[in-house]
Amino acid sequence: MCKKRDVIIFFAGVMAFHTISHITFAYFFTLPMQFSFITLTPTLNFWIIVASAIITGTLLWWASKLKK
Repeated sequence: MCKKRDVIIFFAGVMAFHTISHITFAYFFTLPMQFSFITLTPTLNFWIIVASAIITGTLLWWASKLKK
């Protein structure tokens, strides 16, 4: 069975991938980018990177506090 710690580590990986994908947007694509419902500007992309990194770190910290 999956433990709570395993689920948290999984979602930390999801958020780390999200962070890395937005970092690649900054380097390999021309911003602003228009999607169907939002325009991804360089400023918005920066804040998404910061928020995703904070969430990733928080999830990893939380997982480290749980029993193995």
